[in-house]
Amino acid sequence: MAESIGVWLGERHVGALTLTTRGATFAFNDAVVASSPREPLLSTSLPVQSARFDSERTLNWFIGLLPEDRRREEVSRRFNLQSGSYFDMLREIGWECAGAVIIAPENQSPHRGLLRPLTDADLGERLTALPAHPYDDDDSLRISLGGYQAKMLATRTVDGWFLPTGGAISTHILKPQPALQWPGLIQGEAWAMTAAASATSTADIELLEFDGSPQTLVVTRFDREIVDGTLVRLHQEDAAQAMGIHPDRKYAGRQPSESDPSLLKIARILERYAIDPAAERQRLLRQVVVNVAVGNTDAHAKNYGLLHPSDQTVALSPMYDVVPATVVNPATADMGMRVGDALVIDRVTPQKIIDEAVSWGMRDRDAAATIEATLLALREGAHSASERFPNTPVAIPQTVQGTIERLLNELATHD
Repeated sequence: MAESIGVWLGERHVGALTLTTRGATFAFNDAVVASSPREPLLSTSLPVQSARFDSERTLNWFIGLLPEDRRREEVSRRFNLQSGSYFDMLREIGWECAGAVIIAPENQSPHRGLLRPLTDADLGERLTALPAHPYDDDDSLRISLGGYQAKMLATRTVDGWFLPTGGAISTHILKPQPALQWPGLIQGEAWAMTAAASATSTADIELLEFDGSPQTLVVTRFDREIVDGTLVRLHQEDAAQAMGIHPDRKYAGRQPSESDPSLLKIARILERYAIDPAAERQRLLRQVVVNVAVGNTDAHAKNYGLLHPSDQTVALSPMYDVVPATVVNPATADMGMRVGDALVIDRVTPQKIIDEAVSWGMRDRDAAATIEATLLALREGAHSASERFPNTPVAIPQTVQGTIERLLNELATHD
């Protein structure tokens, strides 16, 4: 019999991944099919159905739960996975993932896990060891989070910091400054996230240093919540998963293609599944304006997120991974996704942003008003960010503030 592993959303068993000669397939269980037909329970790209999803659609969604590129290679080495398959990786580390997803042995409930106390010295040692040693020698740390950058998951309570072992729930993402590349990345992200918070909802962040660690961005997970005194997982997916796109295709290509990720596809998902599509479109536009203004050319499909407030609905998540990439890494001139018909960030004008929003169904004047309000809020947010993080490399606030003023001036001439 083919090997299967269970897929859970929090306390609810929803289906199983089954190994095949071509990878794996996914099927919802009978109880979910009966109670939630056609609903985007797990993903908008995998609406509930009785038929099994083929290997390509299954791969595109579930591999999005895993780290990317070299981080996946580290998982394979650590757990001696000769196959390198995402199925095998999820079996080993899918005990604590993004959103409410838990991967567990079929016919078994997920592990509750334990919280292991961490001192500042412990945190410093672990953060300094990244990315070479992301997992424990005793096999207790089985966590998976998408993305390329090295990061660590931890849990913070009133009693301090803890390591979520054996499937315990994490509350924070810790991202240390890389030792050998992108100087100012973490400071720049802290500054940009703080500025963005004045214009739209963002994940809460802090900039901390632990004993012996590099400067570390500490991000509070918005997919975790205290309910009646109990920490629970909230389901979310990134926009690449929601569009059914493999992580390797998270950036739009230089030559436009129907298979590219796009803001229009995100807007259409919101139109279909959001409780208030008009409000969600406006939030999406605010996020786009922030990314353009701060120079976040890394705003690809995996850096836009969707929360699942119910089995039937989705909503945009708060912003995360907001990086002034054009300053930190000037070689990154292309946006992650087109805005209007523009891919190169210097060609993204207010008119291009308006054109993009109009393609979603917004009115021209409403889009222009939202752009202006977002830029004005971001202008104030930039001042607040510089006060909070005065040691941010000076080129970051200077460049962003200059872009904000340029966009406001160009918008003022919009007919």
